[in-house]
Amino acid sequence: MHAFTTGIVGMIGVLAFCLPLSAATIVGVVRTADGAKPLPEAQIYGQGQPFDGVTVGRVNFYGPLRPDQKGTFVLDDVPPGRYMLFALAPGHEMGRQVVHVTTERGEYEIAFALSPVSSISGHIRDRNNQPLAHTPISFLASSRYRRVEGTTITRADGSYTIYLTTSYRQVLGSLTIEAFPGQESQVTFMTGTPLPSDTTSFSLSVKAPGYAFADLTNIPVTVGKDTPNVNFTLTDKSTTLSGKVTSDDGRTPIPNANVQLVRVLSGGFAAGGRQPFTRTGADGTFAFTDVAPGTYQVYASAQDFTPVGSTHYAQVTVTAGKPAAGVHLMLTPAASIEGTVYESDGATPLRNQMIDVRAQMLTEFGRSTRGATMNTPDGRYLMSHLEPGTYEVFVFVEQRGIAQVRTLSVSKGAKVKGFDLRLGAEPLLTLTVRNATDSQPVENAVVFMRT
Repeated sequence: MHAFTTGIVGMIGVLAFCLPLSAATIVGVVRTADGAKPLPEAQIYGQGQPFDGVTVGRVNFYGPLRPDQKGTFVLDDVPPGRYMLFALAPGHEMGRQVVHVTTERGEYEIAFALSPVSSISGHIRDRNNQPLAHTPISFLASSRYRRVEGTTITRADGSYTIYLTTSYRQVLGSLTIEAFPGQESQVTFMTGTPLPSDTTSFSLSVKAPGYAFADLTNIPVTVGKDTPNVNFTLTDKSTTLSGKVTSDDGRTPIPNANVQLVRVLSGGFAAGGRQPFTRTGADGTFAFTDVAPGTYQVYASAQDFTPVGSTHYAQVTVTAGKPAAGVHLMLTPAASIEGTVYESDGATPLRNQMIDVRAQMLTEFGRSTRGATMNTPDGRYLMSHLEPGTYEVFVFVEQRGIAQVRTLSVSKGAKVKGFDLRLGAEPLLTLTVRNATDSQPVENAVVFMRT
């Protein structure tokens, strides 16, 4: 057996299965991306599914392991299985390695090369130039390569640090591992690619409770370094935005409707990531608090209702300190169609097939298609959330073709049942894809069809 500093500490206890007498060993090392420096301050965590037949459906957790001063660590008694190991070190992005242990004996070697994390830091003050101490801050940092959203808490002097990392925290089981223990910053949403080796220009937007968004652009960020003195002064106060959601008669309230608030950025682009949402009360009303000045799009959706036209959303401009009230969104009661798909004899239900149901309506703007893919054990299908209109309804079954196309007009809120469809004896369309050089058939070609 190999020895290591802290041993294997199960995140939810010691390994929850009986280990074989002879098991494999994983030997690893954690260094900086250039390989020049070991990272003994790193923490190693692991999760995996053994192939021992004992712990079916259970994932076992390992860690934390502490590397020695050379950055090496050893994980003993690993049964055959697939394992994901994570290396976390302050100031560095998280590393991941997948190890496939195929035998009960032997040694598997892995190496982590952790890239340094870029960051932005500065101070946040109020209109009186006083520091906002111990204040939760939400932020959005974006560049052409990466977009990072999250929260941080200012320190006693109003200072903050935002880490532009690909993965600040990793959840294993019921526990959360922090990539930067002791730091206040948390990334809740990230998309993009690794930053280039040269300097990248970032835009940063921050918001504190009760204040408006504050934005700075053209912030130079270099990989592995901190960009300091990015300071904000928050002035404008936030306000409220409220309204109601009704049926398209303009009077009947829709309770428990979903309402989402999306901030519109400069250039007319909507902000990504997680957006605030709320639900309407019994009287159909809703309200958002702590809304910063700016332009927003407000969207509504609800069970058994469907949007028609543009009445389900509104664009609202919020002014500092002035409540935005009277937003009125409307939804139309949705229609539905259900029935059974039969074999070509018209009597035998299609059983245990994956079907693609489509309801296509011709509008003044072109064809509007609603659809759903489902596995039907007895041929039954359901199409819901349909707006009023005339539809061509059909079902596509792989290698069987399209069931008969039937036309149906549905009124607002109608629940049509027994609208059955029948497969033809032969597919409606057959074709062969051939190689242009030798005219031989091409297997597994992808074919698209437009109508």
